[in-house]
Amino acid sequence: GTVFCQKCATGLNGIAQLSSGMIKIIEYIIGCEAKKIFAFEANQKTVNYLSRISEGYISVQLDREFKTLDYLKKVRALGETVNAEKD
Repeated sequence: GTVFCQKCATGLNGIAQLSSGMIKIIEYIIGCEAKKIFAFEANQKTVNYLSRISEGYISVQLDREFKTLDYLKKVRALGETVNAEKD
């Protein structure tokens, strides 16, 4: 896949726009030891966006869908629905 900054991705359809902070998080994940992969701080909105772009990247690169990932998405959506009803 190709990575675009927010400025270059503006106006392109289907392109994830990555802020400089998101790019730094991705660079950290790529370059760190496996045991330190989650040793960064980010708010829930950032983590959710990172999850979506990671899932999209994997899908495009491997050219297939994963049943376990589909299940995880359904569970996540159900949890978000339950949480929204509590608010």
